Formats: sequence, structure tokens, C-alpha cells
Amino acid sequence: MTLPISEEMRKRRRALVLSCIADCSSFGFNLAGALIANSLTLWCNTLRVGLEATSSSFALFVTNRIAKQKNHRFDYGMGKWENLSALFNAAVMLVTLVFFGFHAVTRFLNPRPVTGAGFGVAVLLFYTGVNLWLLTRFWRLRASHPSPIVEAQFVLFRNASAASLISFVAVLVSWFGKDQTWAVWFDPAGALVLCGIIFYGMFTLFRNSLPVLLDQTLEESLQLQILRGLAACYEDYDHLHGVRTRRSGTRVFVELFLEFQPELTVREMLIRAARLKYLVEDLIPRAEVWVIPCGHPEIQGPAKADG
Repeated sequence: MTLPISEEMRKRRRALVLSCIADCSSFGFNLAGALIANSLTLWCNTLRVGLEATSSSFALFVTNRIAKQKNHRFDYGMGKWENLSALFNAAVMLVTLVFFGFHAVTRFLNPRPVTGAGFGVAVLLFYTGVNLWLLTRFWRLRASHPSPIVEAQFVLFRNASAASLISFVAVLVSWFGKDQTWAVWFDPAGALVLCGIIFYGMFTLFRNSLPVLLDQTLEESLQLQILRGLAACYEDYDHLHGVRTRRSGTRVFVELFLEFQPELTVREMLIRAARLKYLVEDLIPRAEVWVIPCGHPEIQGPAKADG
């Protein structure tokens, strides 16, 4: 049985479809501008857009997989597709960074004037506006429906907006000042600035995605919320034997290993466990909490008793 698609997922899919359309069309127009003009920045921008189109397409594929998931398969792993998508974006940025850096250094050693960049300048100006519009859209999604995919796309279009604007200025100055000796440096300088922007975005995505794929525990602020819930219900259990936490996409999983008084009835123990479960879930959005009774000597297994 397929799970119903939520309104949050529909909004995310619409935004990703628009980003794929924008990236694919931008790649075609930037490629045409780069073929006409003699500009390293335009070629670098074309490669950047092409790789971003690949990343957006992969993010859309992942979102569709999550939307169509079966409720009896991959109970914990499907959400990690989102972090995998963000990590894929970081890998794409790394490829772009290497290409940009190499060609920018080469152009600095052999500067050449930019010619025939009128069409490319117009394309950069138009898609700067498109990128800013998509950046605003993902910023709103990030505020209302946060997820690793939305965060990755937000970083991607933040970089794209800055890169388009810097490319526009660099190509425009190089083109209009082609008769000036100093103007030839603007084109490779623009490419180097793009390298810095891409490196920052790549580092941010890599730092945020890899720990989740390795099941890193929740950040300290959420751990404190769990302790707050435990403190509020301290009379409901005897001892805390451990807390295990992890993320999977937008979902948070919390396991509480608690020791209860042995004289409690099963009904009373379940009531106390449920009270703690719902309290922690109220404190942490999107959390799924399990209370696991354990630890009392009288309820250890035969192997423990014999030892």
C-alpha cells in the first residue's frame, strides 16, 4: 500500500520541478552564450548550471521515491535518501570547483580579452532574477517545511544567485573594457570568486549530510529537550539506562531505556511510558519516541541470572 502524498511533499515537488526547468533552460542559453563569447566565466557558469541541473533532477527523483514509498519497506532508511541527495550536491560542487580553479589559474597566466558577450550578459541578467526567485521559494520552504533536500536546494540556489550576479558583473566589465589592459583580469577573477562561493556551499552540505548518514546522535539542543522530558516525569521510572537517537531525513528517532519499579502492573507501566513518550514528542517536532523497559535484576534473562 502506498502512503498518501502530503501537502508538504506536493510543495516540495513543485519547487523541485520548477528548479529543474530553470536549470535545464539556463544550461542551454548559457551554453549558447559561451559558444558565442570568448569568456572563461561564461564557460564556468555553463558547467555550474549543468551540474546543478543534474543535482536538481536527482533531488526530484529522491522526492518522488520518498512520496511513493511502501509503508512496509525501508521504515528507517527512506529518509536518508534526502541526505544522500544533499551529499550528491556536495560532490557536484566539488567537480565544479576543481574545473573552475584550474581554468581560472590558467586564464590568469594567459589573460585574453572578452568579445561577443552581449547575448551571454543578457542570459546572466535574466537567470540572476530566476535564481533569486527560486532562492526565495526554497527559503520559504526551509522555514515552513525543513528537510535535507530543501536545505540542499536552498544552498544550491544561494550559490547560483551569487554566482550569476558575479558572473554578470565580471563578463560585463571585461566585455565593455576589452580595450583596457586591466579589464582582462575581471573574467578570471570572477571565476575565482565563484570557486570560493562553491567551496563554502560544498563544505556546508558535506558537514550537514555525512554525520546523518552515519547515524550521528541529535544535536545538543534536542538532547536537552529529551532530558527536560525525562526530568518532568522523573517519578514515573526508577533509573535511566541510556538514550539512543538518530535522524532519517526529516524524521527523528529516540529510544529511551528505562527501569521501572518491579511491582508495577503492566497497565501502569504502559501508562507511564506513554506519558513520557508523548511529552518528548511534543518537545521535539517530527520525533518518534520509544520507551524500552530494561535493567532490573528480577527481569534479566536466564544467561544474566546464571552469570
